[in-house]
Amino acid sequence: MASNTRKEAVERAVNGLINEEAAIVSADPYRYSLTASAAFEEIALLREKGMRFEKICAAFAKSGLLPPDAKPHSLSQAFLRERRRREKTMPAAAAGDAKKPGATERDRDAKFSQKTEPAATGFGGEAAEKERIRKLTGTVVDTGRGKIIKHTDGSFEF
Repeated sequence: MASNTRKEAVERAVNGLINEEAAIVSADPYRYSLTASAAFEEIALLREKGMRFEKICAAFAKSGLLPPDAKPHSLSQAFLRERRRREKTMPAAAAGDAKKPGATERDRDAKFSQKTEPAATGFGGEAAEKERIRKLTGTVVDTGRGKIIKHTDGSFEF
């Protein structure tokens, strides 16, 4: 009989460990990114006021949005990823790059129509066509010191 109670105690202990481990594993792996996405404007405002991520993280942990042992570095990384994602998806006119509303769309359409016109007859030929395609596939990158155009062949323009 004593071995039966021991066996039951061992089973209860193992089941307790399994349930405890399942609770740890079932934690939401995206809690930092979800919190950063939901409270992006608030975090950005607090950061502009000089608030450190340690205090922001502690406040979110206190409110229950993050676990009690939340890591400020993880929240910071999630916030920076969210900011990059929003900058990438934000239209150029909303970013403040355009001097006039809608000017970027008109400029882009005008540039596109200029670049897609057929090459002059007999001048340049295949080389001119390759140059035209190279310019069409370039991406604009803001380096902090100005904008450059990176091309798919590895070259760039200032």
